[in-house]
Amino acid sequence: MKTIIRFSLFALIGLFIFSACADSSTGIARQDTITSIPSSVSMVTAVDVPSIMKKMDFEAVQKMSFYQKAIEEATHENPLFGKVLEDPTASGIDLSKNIYTAYDMDAKKLGNYFNYAIANVADVSKLENMIAEADFGDVATKEGYKVVKPNRKQIIAWSDQMVVAGMALGYMDTEAAIERIFTTDEENSIASNKDLRKCLKKQHDVSSWMSSNGIAENPDAKMGSGFAGIKADDLKDNFIHGHLDFNDGAINSVSSFFLKKGLTKDFDLFFKDEVNTNFSKYVPTENIGFGFTAALDIKGIKQVLKEQGMAGQYVDFALQDYGLSMDDIAATFDGDLFFGAYPGASKDDGHGIFATKLSSDEVIFEVLKAGVELGAIEKIADSRYRLKGRSSAEMNPFGKNGEGYLMVNDGFLYASSSEAVLDQIAAGGFAKNDFSKKITNLSQDNIFALLTDFAALKKVVEDADFSLLNDLEFTTARKGGTFNLSFKDENENSLKQLMEAIERNYEKNSKEGTEL
Repeated sequence: MKTIIRFSLFALIGLFIFSACADSSTGIARQDTITSIPSSVSMVTAVDVPSIMKKMDFEAVQKMSFYQKAIEEATHENPLFGKVLEDPTASGIDLSKNIYTAYDMDAKKLGNYFNYAIANVADVSKLENMIAEADFGDVATKEGYKVVKPNRKQIIAWSDQMVVAGMALGYMDTEAAIERIFTTDEENSIASNKDLRKCLKKQHDVSSWMSSNGIAENPDAKMGSGFAGIKADDLKDNFIHGHLDFNDGAINSVSSFFLKKGLTKDFDLFFKDEVNTNFSKYVPTENIGFGFTAALDIKGIKQVLKEQGMAGQYVDFALQDYGLSMDDIAATFDGDLFFGAYPGASKDDGHGIFATKLSSDEVIFEVLKAGVELGAIEKIADSRYRLKGRSSAEMNPFGKNGEGYLMVNDGFLYASSSEAVLDQIAAGGFAKNDFSKKITNLSQDNIFALLTDFAALKKVVEDADFSLLNDLEFTTARKGGTFNLSFKDENENSLKQLMEAIERNYEKNSKEGTEL
């Protein structure tokens, strides 16, 4: 948990320094440095600094003990970074204008990337003084800009108008990548991309845009897509938009997928549009840490495997050892499934349960009978079995000494580390509660849904402070997904609450003599 807090702190500081705000009408102002980002990039991320500064109450954060400690540690490691943390405006970067991060991919070689942040310059003398104090090495003067390379993979380049700080992954030519940025004009920049403009049109605290066009030109990607039955043209013009906001009482994120049918036609067959089963009738939702639902399309999966030829033949061959075929599997499982984790009274007293709806139980009983004959399981009651050996010990997601049980009941197959839970299920099911209502609502219209109760998880996650949090909701559908983290205090901004929580945790650990 301490590591997570430290990472969160520096991530937030990083977002403050390398961030962006957008024009309210188009999402892109003419003076933005995004006009210097080449049209070939695969990803652009923007953060609304003024909004985030206001929401976190940055002036108050600067006075907090954890922030002062961060300045002290940063100064010890690098005096330059310490100065930037103490006074971000000392960097010479214009934080009132848009700052973006971008992800550039080598079209010829997978594994070669160039990640960079690009910003307007408010005071080039401050910027150059800061770079000089850092002693990154010799400064080279190019046509219209200057360059310094702290090492082979890192590079900083600037002019009177903008600054770029980048890092290469693999064997990307950083100087060539920088030259492309400083020679790009508005017409040839990513800013002319209509889909990007659509993504940035509405203002959010964080906006992210991803495109498949970078990988679409890669020879290896083209070859791989050909083997998968995907046309090269279908690799182009696929986009993902992501938006995140720190709101009062919640952190809310929405993603939208704009993918060609030719790219997703097989993948779409793996899933149904939503979970049609109300699992709250069949599994307990009291004292549950998290619940997860999924809507698999077993018949669609069979169709894809059959059409793949060799892949389908291999699966059928593997199933033959168990006296089964893909047709048997498709006729047995409905595809709706649920997994729940129950922390219990302590970290050693938890259990889990898996449930899946059956279209038919005939094949399941044949498999269970074969398992008994092989000695992998033992029948302990009508329609109930105990797993033997290692498989049994692995059934418990929390407790150390859990056992594994299987049960077929009322058209469902259950696997659990708690026989008592299976007794409750067999006795008639469970009453609805707030959690069961929420997870049922989330399952509707979604392929995947996850709901987490932090009060229950607190029992098993050591050193975790979940006192601020209520629950986490995550969903995925065909056209996008959502992530919603709700706070108990609905009236104060979530980012401000996080900053204050980090400060309280730091003060507490300081008194106890432990590290943040």
